[in-house]
Amino acid sequence: MKKSLIILPVIALFLTRCKPADYKIESLSSIAVTNASPSNATPLLEMDVMIDGLISNPNKLSFPVTTISKTGVTVPYLPIGTGERLIQLSKDSGKTSFVNTKLSFDLAKAYSIFVYDTLATASGQLPFFRLTDDLTLPTGENTHIRFLHLAPRGAAYDITFVRGTLYDSITGTSTQTRMFIPQDSVTLNNKVYVGANPDANALSAFTPVKGSSAGPIVRVAGLASVPTASKNNRYDVVIKAAGTQNVIFRTGSTGYTNLTTGKIYTLFAQGTAQGKALGISIVTNY
Repeated sequence: MKKSLIILPVIALFLTRCKPADYKIESLSSIAVTNASPSNATPLLEMDVMIDGLISNPNKLSFPVTTISKTGVTVPYLPIGTGERLIQLSKDSGKTSFVNTKLSFDLAKAYSIFVYDTLATASGQLPFFRLTDDLTLPTGENTHIRFLHLAPRGAAYDITFVRGTLYDSITGTSTQTRMFIPQDSVTLNNKVYVGANPDANALSAFTPVKGSSAGPIVRVAGLASVPTASKNNRYDVVIKAAGTQNVIFRTGSTGYTNLTTGKIYTLFAQGTAQGKALGISIVTNY
């Protein structure tokens, strides 16, 4: 039987007066918002998420930041009432809006909005799309991932998720060397830039892959000495030019990543415009 995560309670009580009879019942949905629009502004362009004219996020969204539900946590979803809602992304409490749109939200569903590309000169608006997030929990050793190509100057990419064991190897002279030994891999082929008319249904889908163990990086003489809990503990996510072995970017060049068993992730390519280099960002949906 499938298990699904409920990010937020579907019913909230808001006190409008002092008497219990005056509680108002409101149905809720959930929304996460990511600023994937590269900016060369100084200081960095930061946005508030406004729902029905009220600032709703505790953290400003600079590039490439995702909302958090409250300070100090990593859950990206904000509560939002069901039905039609006015969504704005603004740098000045609504005086200037880079996104200004009305969207409908269904009861107890989770959604992700991605703002991407660069400002349209004529309108001053940023393109965006909304995904419906299926938060059905992964089964067995799996994690769920999806990959979005949001790098506006990037070509088509093949994305290879290489799972392996990361450990610190020591030699007889006690010299320490960081080692990553691949175990298996999954490749998503020919991922193209989402463009002006993204296919939200196709982009919403998650793919199950074997998760990393997230075990600690141990210091041992060789792979055979790595404890079981620390094997297959990290991922190297590799971007290659589609149909080639030409590596353009890899997370292992700056630090291997966790795609932990039982979790749900959105990864997206970002940068390539406004002086920003190509990179990968990760949203932990659960």
